[in-house]
Amino acid sequence: MITAQRTSYHPHRFSTSVPSILGLLFTASIALAQTSPAPGGAKKSEDPNTVQLSEFVVNSTSDTGYDVTNSVSGVRFRTELLTLPKTINIATAEFIQDIGATDLAQIITAMTGGTIETPSGNGATDLGVRLRGVAGTFVYRDGMRGFAPVDPISIDRVEIIKGPSSFFGGQVQPGGFINYVTKQPTAKKFTALRQSFGSYDTYRTEVENNGAIEVGQSKKITYRVAAAYQSNGSFREFEHQKKWSPYIALSYQLFRDTTISANFQYLKREMDYASTNLLFLTLGPGVGNYTPYRTRKDFNGYGDKAFINIGTALTGVSVDHRFARWLSLRASLFQSETHHTRFNPNLGQTISTNTTTGARTITRSNLTFLNQANQDRTARADLLGNWEFGPVKLKAYAGWERVYGKFMVVNKTSPVNSLTPLNIDRPDYTIGGPETATLGTPNPFYGIYDALSGGIQAQVYEKLFFYTGTRHDDGYSNKPAGRDILPTSKFKVNTPHIGASYKITPNVAVFVGKAQSFVPNAGLRFDGTLLDPLTGKGTDVGVKFSEFLGGKLSGTITAFDQEISNTVIADPDHPGFNTTSGASNKIKGAEFDLSYRPIPNWRMVVGYSNLESKIVFSPTPAAIGLRTPNTPTHGVNFLSNYTITAGIFKGLGIIVTGNYASSRRQGSGVTPDTSFNRFPGYKKADVVLNYSAKISDRDVRFSFGLRNVTDEVYISGNSWGVPRAFDGSVSTRF
Repeated sequence: MITAQRTSYHPHRFSTSVPSILGLLFTASIALAQTSPAPGGAKKSEDPNTVQLSEFVVNSTSDTGYDVTNSVSGVRFRTELLTLPKTINIATAEFIQDIGATDLAQIITAMTGGTIETPSGNGATDLGVRLRGVAGTFVYRDGMRGFAPVDPISIDRVEIIKGPSSFFGGQVQPGGFINYVTKQPTAKKFTALRQSFGSYDTYRTEVENNGAIEVGQSKKITYRVAAAYQSNGSFREFEHQKKWSPYIALSYQLFRDTTISANFQYLKREMDYASTNLLFLTLGPGVGNYTPYRTRKDFNGYGDKAFINIGTALTGVSVDHRFARWLSLRASLFQSETHHTRFNPNLGQTISTNTTTGARTITRSNLTFLNQANQDRTARADLLGNWEFGPVKLKAYAGWERVYGKFMVVNKTSPVNSLTPLNIDRPDYTIGGPETATLGTPNPFYGIYDALSGGIQAQVYEKLFFYTGTRHDDGYSNKPAGRDILPTSKFKVNTPHIGASYKITPNVAVFVGKAQSFVPNAGLRFDGTLLDPLTGKGTDVGVKFSEFLGGKLSGTITAFDQEISNTVIADPDHPGFNTTSGASNKIKGAEFDLSYRPIPNWRMVVGYSNLESKIVFSPTPAAIGLRTPNTPTHGVNFLSNYTITAGIFKGLGIIVTGNYASSRRQGSGVTPDTSFNRFPGYKKADVVLNYSAKISDRDVRFSFGLRNVTDEVYISGNSWGVPRAFDGSVSTRF
């Protein structure tokens, strides 16, 4: 959402404009091509029917197990992950299948350094996460931004790009963002079926078909068609959802060097909406003396009438063309449309106790009926050149992007204080229906921004790799005029990145990378002006392994240092308004992700993050030195996957996963970081048994999982975690 004021903000100034840089890159590319025409890219296929993998596309089916060799995240074109001077955590299709994930939140929590900010069942139109201590909702699909939920039936791999990354993603939080890669069709014909079940009346059915259709004598269309239906309850009272999602992907090699690809996904989700926010008991006088009230299933402040319905359509089309062996182009269009309706009471969080009767109540101020429509449209063109010049291999990249976002929100509310407080011991959930809410004022908003980007990757003697580039964004936004604000605002921003890596051995590389990012801040100052954009800059230093120690060890070890400026805080002099006033955070830390295979049938994955994120400047002195909310200092992820390969139990796999998070400060602003105001640390474990066998010449896989084995009572994000539960599935592929 583009809401920055009219300003020109330059985290890093350049002596040459970005359009000039792109022009020089392209001119130099042609000159180098004429001087040294040797190709640096892939050779043409001798078979005209073979569909080539684009330089702008990766597909985890090309990787095996949990290890990944290539990525496009961070530099926009396919690059060997070992040499990329950036920290990227990737969950492959096999990893997602092994942990039994049925939504994006389950995938993120199994990876290092990601904290769920809002639970997946809260009805939000996107996934709220916190990366390296910075909250955000930017989830990208094949590199395209879209504020929309998604079902994993379309997901082939998930990539978490750590740290400032605006060169790749444009408007992204300084902590990083998430990009998921969709499943692509192949010529191999197969059909896959999966039936799942679990606690809280959970049922899920998945169907998938992949293959090729002959077009004439020498052409073919490859396709992938899938669909999922899910119905489930919850450990919370009055919470149930059902959703269905079809997905289709097509690819057609129009000419020898031209391929057209398209995919479409629709998601319909209907939910009985439960309140996931924690309730707090007052422990005594003083600021921040609260403790979470332990209620998990037997109380839901929203009652039995609240609901949320979401309909989302995601469409992507791209054309890949290779002009020559040294020059490739990708042109892409993407559209995301979401319609979102929600009805619920506005609920307080602090429990009041009547000193006479002992009754405990929670406030319900009014009813809200929200009707929201979001639309994102993105057009993008990416040009990539490859050359070899003596010992130097060079890739030059130039890109253009236009993003158009439109949001229409209509709120209907009942008169303030029309609802009586809710007794949490004997709740009366009567709140009326949507018809009792009065019509609010439509709040339309739209934003447009254009971006130009360019970069160079140089490889010297197969060991030394340099990456550099920048992105320039021109943004424009419009919203209805309010109190003394202009209806338009603009921003201009440059976000460079630079990095290098060196291969100590063919399997080990050290790297250093420095990048910047920005994202417009939403909200108004008291004087009616829009807030300055949130900006970030950071440095990553580390080492990467790929099939090290005889092919047994892969992973990344990183130390990082980041600074965030213009964070939004409450205006201490004007309640109800925000300010930035140059407020800033400092983030330091280290993390590692290691995948180790001691023997061929045993895989272990361990991740650890140590994070120190504090407010270093604020116009409110009491906030300086406080930790970032909901950010554990220590976090651990663990997975062990052992498969029995001989004997009577041959084909049985045992997967154990574990998570640990240390205590976190809850609240925001000047809420003190005291023992009364911390979410406690927690640890939990899951166990999954898989069994694969041949039945009637078909591969069949059985799975049974026990989640939260010890029934740990814990807080994830700002909600109680799921108690002990089970799930199972039967799947086949033929």
